[in-house]
Amino acid sequence: MLGRIGLKFNRKNISRAVLVAWLGFSAAFSLQESLAASSRNSGFDSISINLPTEADNFKSLDVAGVEARIVRILESQSLTPAQWQRLFAVYTGETLPDSATVKPAVMGAYGLHEEGIRFRPRFPFVRGVAYSVKFDLDFLASLTDIKRPPSACTFLSQTFVLPKLKENPSTRVTTVYPTTDRLPENLLKFYLYFSAPMSRGTLSENVHLLDDAGKKVPAVFLELDQELWDPATQRVTLFLDPARIKRGLRSHNDLGMALKVEQKYTLLIQRDLPDAEGNRLVADFRKFFSVIVADRISPNYEKWQVSVPAEGSVEALVIRFDEALDHALSGRMLKMRKASGELIFGNVSISEMETQWEFAPEQPWQSGDYRIEVDAALEDLAGNKLNRVFDVDTAAGDKRGFEKQVVLSFTVGKKESAK
Repeated sequence: MLGRIGLKFNRKNISRAVLVAWLGFSAAFSLQESLAASSRNSGFDSISINLPTEADNFKSLDVAGVEARIVRILESQSLTPAQWQRLFAVYTGETLPDSATVKPAVMGAYGLHEEGIRFRPRFPFVRGVAYSVKFDLDFLASLTDIKRPPSACTFLSQTFVLPKLKENPSTRVTTVYPTTDRLPENLLKFYLYFSAPMSRGTLSENVHLLDDAGKKVPAVFLELDQELWDPATQRVTLFLDPARIKRGLRSHNDLGMALKVEQKYTLLIQRDLPDAEGNRLVADFRKFFSVIVADRISPNYEKWQVSVPAEGSVEALVIRFDEALDHALSGRMLKMRKASGELIFGNVSISEMETQWEFAPEQPWQSGDYRIEVDAALEDLAGNKLNRVFDVDTAAGDKRGFEKQVVLSFTVGKKESAK
């Protein structure tokens, strides 16, 4: 039958067919071996994320199993901070941010060693707080010009929570500034004060603005890579998004002002905000306030009232502002001096809902002339400086802003007065 269709299978033809089949199998096998060798030689399969350990006091995070040749290539690259964060990023929270989510990575320092890459956060990892880690193998391949093998995933990820010590909540919110319950539509910022040092990185998850119906107001606060804590981490500055305040900017045009006149709001600080020990706050904190019309006028220092103390006393000199001013700036932007320029030391306090500044000297007042130097960058609640409004119309050619300092003069003694 085979002969009828013209096929002749003699020994020579059979040998040739067997040889062709064997060569095809050998080529395929060699190709598979080559791909496997390539995968093994890429150095990607051995890479892993090593989580912080108690032996290191949870101070660092490693990507281990990185071959020495890859380490050498990375050393020669001199990566920028942005490149390091793209390669090896740590975030707060149990999930990695997606492409549509703007979430800053934890800041820190990166270093290379013989077997990998080490990340040390700028501020220690906090017990009880969830962190997610991403190591981008695709980006590593592009940096090193080493092809990622098909068997390797595009990135590695891990989530971890440092073990908490026995919870003993004792930290609370002490004050929120401004203290008044009537705030301008273009309010620029809040100051949150705590009774003990706090952890960093979870403000956006635990601080919210609620409307009168109790719903979260979206896109209110300015998103920053790093939260604005003081050195003691007991005060944090929370800016409302300036792009929604300044007229003419896209966010203002698209979203409008975050605060609406005659509406009521609640600033909610959830007790899940962790302190430096990873403990929750004692309780939630709520600040209730209503909104009044926007303030687009600079504070008028010519309307300030100065109460001069008596000679020989340690009474406080008092300045009554024409409106509420920024609490933190008021505490450091006014300096007391003698007419000769000698600095007078004393204690400053801000009261009456940030409309009154008091200076109590360390030594009794002596007869003579004095001056109070006021930095013209001092602001009201809407960010208007003494010499420039916040929402300035630059296109209209506003020429204010040249004065850097305002001086208030007064005399202690027989002719006690303020000028």
